[in-house]
Amino acid sequence: MRLIPASHLKGRATKIVASMPREGTKLRALYDLFQANKGQVVAINRTKHTGRRFDDLTDFYGLDIQQVRLGHWMLVGEWFGEDYVSYENLNAKVAA
Repeated sequence: MRLIPASHLKGRATKIVASMPREGTKLRALYDLFQANKGQVVAINRTKHTGRRFDDLTDFYGLDIQQVRLGHWMLVGEWFGEDYVSYENLNAKVAA
């Protein structure tokens, strides 16, 4: 949902909230993996560090990530402000 920090609302913002994670970070690698596989199941071993990255992708970058089964995740949609784009039926449209 791309949340705005409290400092920004109070007028003391030091930088603009990024629309995507910084290049070269593990968060960006996970972001790129989901963006490259919209609507497809991706196998990821979730660890204690990965859990925080999933939360950041959901809270700050608007990704709707759902667990399909143990160790398998899917980007089912994405928030752009108030607008929601669903990727669940993306593969069905391509296959037809």
